[in-house]
Amino acid sequence: MEFAYPAAFAGLAATGLLFVFNLWKYRRLRVRVSSLIVWKRLSEHAQVPPSSKQRYFNLSLLMQIIAVAFLTTAIAGPRIRHTRTAGRIIHLVVDCSASTEANSAGSRVFDRIILSSSSLLKQLAQADLVYCHAFPASSGLTTTGALSPADAENWLSQLKPTQLEGDPASAALQVAARAAATGGQVFLFTDTAAVDLPSSVHVSAVPADTDNVAIVTAKAARNPGGLHLFFRAANFSPGPRTARWEIVGATGQQYASGSLNLPSGEDSGTSCALPGEAAAEEVLEIHLLDSDALESDNRAYVFRSPAADLRISYIGRQDAGLLRILTALPGAIVTFSETPEPGCTLAVFNESSPQQAPSCSAVVIAPPAGIPGLLFSSEANTHELTAPLTAKDSDLFANPDWASKLTIRRAQKTVLLQPSLVSEILVDGRGQPLVVSLSLEGCRTVCISFKLTDSSWPTH
Repeated sequence: MEFAYPAAFAGLAATGLLFVFNLWKYRRLRVRVSSLIVWKRLSEHAQVPPSSKQRYFNLSLLMQIIAVAFLTTAIAGPRIRHTRTAGRIIHLVVDCSASTEANSAGSRVFDRIILSSSSLLKQLAQADLVYCHAFPASSGLTTTGALSPADAENWLSQLKPTQLEGDPASAALQVAARAAATGGQVFLFTDTAAVDLPSSVHVSAVPADTDNVAIVTAKAARNPGGLHLFFRAANFSPGPRTARWEIVGATGQQYASGSLNLPSGEDSGTSCALPGEAAAEEVLEIHLLDSDALESDNRAYVFRSPAADLRISYIGRQDAGLLRILTALPGAIVTFSETPEPGCTLAVFNESSPQQAPSCSAVVIAPPAGIPGLLFSSEANTHELTAPLTAKDSDLFANPDWASKLTIRRAQKTVLLQPSLVSEILVDGRGQPLVVSLSLEGCRTVCISFKLTDSSWPTH
């Protein structure tokens, strides 16, 4: 126990005054009387006179002393001393990737991530220290100093999604390494289930899986009476979905509508015959009417004059955004293989290195081992790009100004081994080639030195 005002015990000195007053009250007095007859008679019947101890220490004095002691103790403010333990150290890691802009269950995934993070902070004690980390950022990871739970909530309320895609596992491992040195628990809030993480990292995944239905392919074929259109939609939700759809022209006229019953994890297709007016439209839009995870997922376009069949060989890591771009190309047929298939029109190497010069036009994205004519350094030597980028006027870019708004978190360093093979540098970042066009054995190859997920490249 401790006292808020220990100086109040000086009031106990008042008990000395009580003794003085009590002695004064019971002092012996000399009294002059006219006769002693009455006093003599009284003394014959009186009891033994009290001793001096009984006169000075009586019940009244004792009660007064007790009252003064209680009053002094109350003024001193007694309280129980609580042993204050050191607060915990918490590392909060928040995913701010562009994918968190997705809508799920009527709200953004990012808003649900913030809500889950805030719920954790409300459970912390005031003595706890919180280190806040947000990813992705131009520097990879944004980190604050030690904050109180209340200050951490203020920091959390100011977060917004970025235009970059981040790797939750990589960010969590960086923070876990710091936590191992300084101590503390790591809590990761993301929209995907991160894998291969140590047990010290607590993962709270908020996937956009409630309303995730996407159009995966659409094709059209002319017939004598008009146009025959076919499209497929896939359900990535945990439960079955019924997707309502409509087909409209550039003028907004509706040509067909219906619905698709989609089991969880499966796709389904439908075809419909459109009248001759639809065949005259420059472009037809297939639109899913229900709310969806990404705006681009619920729309597909069919152009009036599709090109000849475009056979695309896809090699390397599968990326949903890149696949949507490829399947949206008129007449595109995408096949997955380990090497370009014979007769293919275009080969796409996503984070994969060609074993030899492609025999057809190719797009190579962030190849770890380079390609003939180029050499890329390892991931450990990636560098940040902060200066404005410039794009050369080329048939690949309708508007070169888009490069000035492009944000790239990191890119592999490009070393030109055979400059004679380089047709042109399409995108340059402060003297560093980012998108290069090569001429390999008479075929055009475009090489991109950064992962699409590490940039704001329009993949949706």
